[in-house]
Amino acid sequence: MGENGQHRRNMKGQEVGVSNVNVRIENRKKLIKLLYLHDGMTKQEIARNLCLSLPTVNGLVQELEEENIVYFQKGVRSSGGRIPTLVWFNKDVFAVVGVEITETGTRIALMNMACNIIEECYMKIPFSVESDYWKEMNFEIQQLLSSNQIPESKLLGIGISMPGPVDREKKRVESVRDFHIEIRDFNYEYLEQIFDCPFVFCNDANAAGFAEVWLKTDIYDAVYLSVSKGVGGALIRSNSIVLGENCNAGEIGHMVIQVNGKPCQCGRAGCFETYCSTRVLLKAAATKNLKVFFEKKKTDDGLQKVWEEYLDYLALGISNLSLILDMPIILGGEIAPYIEEDFERLTGKISKLIPFERSSPVCILSKFRANGYVVGSALLIITEYLGIA
Repeated sequence: MGENGQHRRNMKGQEVGVSNVNVRIENRKKLIKLLYLHDGMTKQEIARNLCLSLPTVNGLVQELEEENIVYFQKGVRSSGGRIPTLVWFNKDVFAVVGVEITETGTRIALMNMACNIIEECYMKIPFSVESDYWKEMNFEIQQLLSSNQIPESKLLGIGISMPGPVDREKKRVESVRDFHIEIRDFNYEYLEQIFDCPFVFCNDANAAGFAEVWLKTDIYDAVYLSVSKGVGGALIRSNSIVLGENCNAGEIGHMVIQVNGKPCQCGRAGCFETYCSTRVLLKAAATKNLKVFFEKKKTDDGLQKVWEEYLDYLALGISNLSLILDMPIILGGEIAPYIEEDFERLTGKISKLIPFERSSPVCILSKFRANGYVVGSALLIITEYLGIA
């Protein structure tokens, strides 16, 4: 600013003071994300990676150290004999909670800032919009904090994932059809009276898709396919979730893959979800536990046939997505940990349905397997706090 308190302008008429502030904010974001995604680095390595001057890095690191976001620690001895001092992201500065709401219950995971699960619990009571349900959730969260000796002041926030379109600006869930009750226009703003910390709601597939891409350095555009009791997805462009005009983008489960096929809960027939929901496998094995299906399948010819047909339909849905969007398909959700053994067969089936050459794999398995929902919802809280969403 000049002596009169006004911003100076350069020859293009731009306000220099404002521009410098914006550049510093962007540099801070880049530095935080770099340290978040990598192990400890020297200041010189940070400067090289971000193409910044060493004085700029020194200033930013000092600022972040004062906020307890980073800390210094000696590294291993280098070949020259000098022990370097490394800058590390402080993953334990706060705790965060990720919540996954499903038809059968609610999973609550306590994590550190690196999204490593410290402890988790499971609420078996049915989902409800009534305050008693949310009070019980808050009680379980307090129990997790207490058993791990984490003060409530260290809880950064709660990320809550659930099926259905979530409008975060209007703070409401517009509809949920994956539960035994249908919910429309559930306004969750009143929960501020129950939770004493920031919280966000998000669609479960969008949360998991966000985690998959944000925590990778080699994928910016992708489709996240969530296969659990419900089938959904997330479209990611330039590391951001595409919501669509009505927050319905990624409702992959209701893509028709069989004309006049099985009836779907959405009122139509032949939807992808009716053929590839894990309910198909659970029903075939007369169980509520997916692990039981795969144990029985080893010696049951009938269940092996069910599995083979399941893979055929899954391959059909994935190949359709690939042909339309030409992006990597990341397969996650409840099915992910169980499909590893047959993943090569699945990708072989997909390849036969795609008439074009691909320079990269059409489908890859989720990094987080079945943990994507809790990790992604927690990550929304973390990235918002750090200013790097």
